[in-house]
Amino acid sequence: MSEQQATTMRDHHLEEEKERREQALHVIKNYEQQIFKNELEIDNEKFKILSVTDLINKENKFECSYCILHGPHTPCGSQLKEYKDCINEKSKNSEEECKKIFESKFYPCFVNLSSKSPYLYYRANLLFGLNTTDLFKVWFNIQKTEALKK
Repeated sequence: MSEQQATTMRDHHLEEEKERREQALHVIKNYEQQIFKNELEIDNEKFKILSVTDLINKENKFECSYCILHGPHTPCGSQLKEYKDCINEKSKNSEEECKKIFESKFYPCFVNLSSKSPYLYYRANLLFGLNTTDLFKVWFNIQKTEALKK
């Protein structure tokens, strides 16, 4: 790859990051009250939109995007964990068994959540659109909003 090609690819990547950031900031501006409240009720259970774990995992380059979006503290987190545990126990479980867990537990939860609530829309924009500095700013605004409620 030539130096010019590398520069072009880097510039394209930076432009994509900029567009994702602008989209995320637009979402925050339009849904500020809901995001800074930092909880949505889904099936009579309240879930945080953003947690400390999300801030930590933001810098983990080895964490899959599904794993970041559906952390243990999220509505479909336990179902994804069950699937991941199955995969990690390859010696004990067949690929087919793990696929069944994904298809019967995680995927229906994911589809149900996607159709019912803006939860994933908010999380995806925050976690994948913002850099770490911006994400911490959102976190501090959430903490400020929670402190003012008391």
